[in-house]
Amino acid sequence: MDQDTRTRISDRKIWARILYMLFFWVAYSVAELLLVLIAIFQAVVVLVTGSANEALLRFGDNISAYIYQIARFVTFNSEDLAFPFADWPDSERVDDAWVKPEAAAEPTVDDEQPPERPM
Repeated sequence: MDQDTRTRISDRKIWARILYMLFFWVAYSVAELLLVLIAIFQAVVVLVTGSANEALLRFGDNISAYIYQIARFVTFNSEDLAFPFADWPDSERVDDAWVKPEAAAEPTVDDEQPPERPM
């Protein structure tokens, strides 16, 4: 074994990263399970109510972002550590395709347009 290889093998930085990778492997497994449970529960909610739960949409988006952060770190595409060593990914965006608009149920007086008169 040459000196460069020995130096890399004894580098504490790479061993610390490997320990972080093992920790994030466990975190990924938990996040993956949560994502599956959210997907199943959300499907049931949509079947029963006809619209998705907004809080679960946001949490599912955050879990997805967290899994993405972990994947980037463990594949050496990023040096940024994910939660709990950084802030939790917080999504404000909710895709409203499956969210039932509350105000659109019945038109109000302001929403009604007068009929057009023929000329």
